[in-house]
Amino acid sequence: MLDQGLRGVGISKAELEGHFVRLLGCMQPTAELIAQLPNIARSQWEQRKERISEERRVLNTRLNDQKALKQKAITAFLNGALSEEDLQAVTGNVLEQMNLIREQLKSLTAQEKTLGALMEDAKQQVVNLARTWHKARLNQRKELQLSVFPDGLRFPLEKLFFAQPD
Repeated sequence: MLDQGLRGVGISKAELEGHFVRLLGCMQPTAELIAQLPNIARSQWEQRKERISEERRVLNTRLNDQKALKQKAITAFLNGALSEEDLQAVTGNVLEQMNLIREQLKSLTAQEKTLGALMEDAKQQVVNLARTWHKARLNQRKELQLSVFPDGLRFPLEKLFFAQPD
């Protein structure tokens, strides 16, 4: 990642990253990479489906736990072990949690994209690496940097431009 070895470069992280983004902006995807887009999109689709499925499972478990907690509170109230005030507090908190979980479940549904939309996303990422860098989170930036420059880059200060390692 760009943070590694900055002390030896002699310029700020922001300047170094600016040079790196300009380098990405100059790059054009190869025909081979563009031909791989359907495979990349399918892989992203499968990963996304697995992640959403797991998150949905966890949220449904949490929702069921909240329902069970509400039922236990009602039973405790009916048995005289819980005051009406405590029942109100517990059920209010449970209902709030249940609503939050339902909103998260709706959000997961909204995140599901078609394979076609993912293919278009993959195409945009490959065609405009600089824009992809700007939109990416840290782990995505690392993946992008390693996929484009698997052997890393050098940044000789006298040239102020990246070079392949020796």
